[in-house]
Amino acid sequence: MKEVTIKDIAQEAGVSIATVSHVINATRYVSPELVEKIRKIIKENNYKKTIGYNSQVSKCSQIALLVPCLEDYVLLADSLSRNFSQAGYTILVSITNDDINLEKNILTALLNNKSIGGIILVPAADSSKCYEMILNKSMPFVLADRFFEDKIIDSITTDHELASYKSTIYLIQCGHDKIALITGKKDFSTAKEQLSGYQRALSAHDIPYRPELVLAVDSYQGDTTQQLIYNFYSQEMPTALISGLSHITPKVLHFLDDQGVEYPKHISFIGVGNKEWTELIDPPLTIIEEDFEAIGSAAAKKILDKIGGNNSPVKNQKIQANFLLRKSTQMIGRGPFGEEAIPIEKLTLSEKEIETLRHGHFKVGISFHYGNTAWTRLHENGIRDTLEKYGVRILSVAEAHFNPDLQVTQLEGLRMQNPDAIIAIPSDDIITAAKFKELSKEVKLIFMSNIPKGMETHEYASCVSVNEREGGYYAGVLLGEYFKNRDKAHIGFIAHGAPFYGTHLRDITAEQVVRENYPYIDIVAVKHFRKIERTYEVCKEMITEHPEVEGLYVSWDVPALQAIKLLKELGREDIALFTFDLDREIAFYLAKGDMVKGLVTQRPYTQGTAVALATAKALLGEDGYKYIGVSPYIVQRNKLLKAWEDIFHVSIPKELENAIKH
Repeated sequence: MKEVTIKDIAQEAGVSIATVSHVINATRYVSPELVEKIRKIIKENNYKKTIGYNSQVSKCSQIALLVPCLEDYVLLADSLSRNFSQAGYTILVSITNDDINLEKNILTALLNNKSIGGIILVPAADSSKCYEMILNKSMPFVLADRFFEDKIIDSITTDHELASYKSTIYLIQCGHDKIALITGKKDFSTAKEQLSGYQRALSAHDIPYRPELVLAVDSYQGDTTQQLIYNFYSQEMPTALISGLSHITPKVLHFLDDQGVEYPKHISFIGVGNKEWTELIDPPLTIIEEDFEAIGSAAAKKILDKIGGNNSPVKNQKIQANFLLRKSTQMIGRGPFGEEAIPIEKLTLSEKEIETLRHGHFKVGISFHYGNTAWTRLHENGIRDTLEKYGVRILSVAEAHFNPDLQVTQLEGLRMQNPDAIIAIPSDDIITAAKFKELSKEVKLIFMSNIPKGMETHEYASCVSVNEREGGYYAGVLLGEYFKNRDKAHIGFIAHGAPFYGTHLRDITAEQVVRENYPYIDIVAVKHFRKIERTYEVCKEMITEHPEVEGLYVSWDVPALQAIKLLKELGREDIALFTFDLDREIAFYLAKGDMVKGLVTQRPYTQGTAVALATAKALLGEDGYKYIGVSPYIVQRNKLLKAWEDIFHVSIPKELENAIKH
């Protein structure tokens, strides 16, 4: 027959373990009615106090918490305080500074204090052997946030390995391959797990592990941390940094500020921290937030179980951290040959260069893959406004209606006008390649978005694009966050089937982000279209085969309108749609909250300006601007008014403004 414990008595009486203890030992006032009830249950169950530490637990009124510093563990202390107060205990907090000798002295005093009913410890030592005196005393004892590999002491910890893995994977998805990690003392389980997750993420993407990109900060003591960070950053110059310690995160921020290093402009930064202060700084910090509420709750339960005589097998319970994405990171755009994108800010012209352009009588032709959209108009306006300011003449503008054969004919027409440069976005990377190769021998070529297949870097001057990887990431996040309160969501992807480098990268990045970061989303189908008008049939096939679909990703706004047409005919206006590029018609659906729930758009006027500046550099004979990237823009219904002004440089049309208000 199972031995009855004090916990069993407390549960049957509907009171706390501490109350039962007070009744047994008469250590605190309890109402006569409750005393009679508890004594009756004790008699009926033939309960006898166990020998050893539990025989004295009734005299205890406090639970000790030992932490390296209060700053990092104030939320843990708060959670424990609330959980233990319900059982009649108060929390006694001691600070160890990760000093083993200080910790030992504190523990010795606690073990001689008969009011202490249990100990929760963030250990300063790296071995369970250092805590044999507690184990020998049979004191209820639990580790928090760190554990020992021999697993002879119960522990409740953050899953640091998973948190580090997710953070590193995210930065890799952003295009970073020189990612630094700051962690704690090498022998601590926290540091070991963070390093393991970091290495696992690098390995998953075939990025070599470089030990020099990992900095271990040994303790909480001393003022040398700032200098360590300075030396580390100066020597390695990473493009991204993960701080694995919450007390180090502010020090990194101070260092960046002191050195004039801006995040995310100069470095992408992720830190362990508390969401209350990290969302108030500018820009708000992307953080790994440890769930100390859950850790505290689990640790309190474990201690109370031990006090009640329920000694279950020792285990390390891991609590998953929250990954809160904010604005302290950025995507690194990369060109088709892996080159890092040059920001538009670096495309500056000196007075001498401007003078050369104005006296050069340069002529430029433009070849778009399609027209009659705000995207092409704004590109053209950005190009014209900039080049004409420097005296460069636009010969003519052609648009090919997505017909590569027509574009080849149009390019020959531009050639006959003897331009010094041709700005183009290929309508097909394969069919147009031969013509562009031929033209490269006679004129400077500046491409938009993608480069024809087989073109080598010396055959063109520049390629200017939105940061497609960043755009795909944001689209994936919009979609994933929209369905975040669902147990399961079924999604379809309609991607571009033509071999365009830019749209292909964007589509696969969006899909990858959803698959890797939103496990509750099931991508039930991925289909492709090559011609825009085929989107209608592709969407019809998908919905027929998968009527459970409740969300759609479509490569950009024009094919998205074809999908919307089909969905309306089927009466499936319940499907949430996410896409790219802002134009009037797609904006109406977003403004009314009708199917379109969010989109990511290029900045076509800004991209047109970048194209013009790249063209100017090419005309001046400068060849160091092979790939230029412009960050995309996230648009949601509540920010459509501002987005319209930022993208189109004019006020939003009244009908769109009215649609938002209604």
